[in-house]
Amino acid sequence: MLGSDDALVRLLARRRTRVEQFGVTLVPIALGIVGIIRHSDNAPVVLVAAVLVALGFVAAAAFSGFEIRDRAQEVIAAGYERLPLRVVRDERLRLSSHRERERFARSLERLLKDAQNWNRILPATRPPQGVRELRFAEHEVHEVVSLLRSEPVHVPGVARTARFLCDGATSPLFGGDDEALRAELRRIRDLLDREHSQAELDERLAA
Repeated sequence: MLGSDDALVRLLARRRTRVEQFGVTLVPIALGIVGIIRHSDNAPVVLVAAVLVALGFVAAAAFSGFEIRDRAQEVIAAGYERLPLRVVRDERLRLSSHRERERFARSLERLLKDAQNWNRILPATRPPQGVRELRFAEHEVHEVVSLLRSEPVHVPGVARTARFLCDGATSPLFGGDDEALRAELRRIRDLLDREHSQAELDERLAA
């Protein structure tokens, strides 16, 4: 559906490989335990080495899980929230929950408050510098927060909110450009608004 070169497909394949590699390490771990029971001199070394390797694969698989979630959010934000993939479905359900939407809404409110009270915050505890530009986007922030708390909500907008808050590499929230930041918040607002999003889709299909 996405193609073998898609980032999500590659990430899923990488995680599957790490899980399979972890499974392989269970054999030397079991042998090491048996060796210790039988008082083999080399058993402790084998067991420790196998456990360390297994922990490395577990950590790699866990990190892949975070990357998969990020990519699933990007897929959903692009309008493909109905793809019949378990990772996309699970992320869509998580993002649509009231708990997650409230968490994003509170994060935006907190960041806006920080931006408006920047000089009262100790430099060591301030958020990244680009967040200060939110002081020019108070209206847009309140619109997005209101829609996040409304029912029903359009999940692609929630996914785009998540990327806005968490993607430090590319998010306009951290770029220091107030025009780009306001434009992204307006885009999120439009995506969260199901009626507006449907009208936009209808226009694209008609064209």
